[in-house]
Amino acid sequence: MFDYESFNVWAVLVAAVSSFIIGGLWYGPLLGKAWMEASGMTEEKMQQGHPGMVYGGALALQMVAAWVIAMLAAGQGWQTGLHWGLMLGIGVAATSHGVDCLFEQKPLKLFLVNGGYKIVNYAVMGLIIGAW
Repeated sequence: MFDYESFNVWAVLVAAVSSFIIGGLWYGPLLGKAWMEASGMTEEKMQQGHPGMVYGGALALQMVAAWVIAMLAAGQGWQTGLHWGLMLGIGVAATSHGVDCLFEQKPLKLFLVNGGYKIVNYAVMGLIIGAW
């Protein structure tokens, strides 16, 4: 049952913003080249996206994800937050992306890069929300 008294909007916001830090590292120096190769993305194509739409939309979607994790883990400790983050990352987000990759005939490398990000991202979100 959701505990409204434990819900912390600041924890949700910080968790959502943390996804940008993780994503910046993940899709930058850590696995950026692998992601670009596997997804067919180019520097030129990346420049075509409207930054406000891309980053604003991403923040809104990450807020929804963080809010869902908070509905499950707020005020229950970092272990519970980590648990729910991993369960949602592995059991929902990464597997859903995997199904998309199968039907879109995308390379395994793309699934591993994007699925791995989702698992790490949701786990960190859960840690932040659970600990807060």
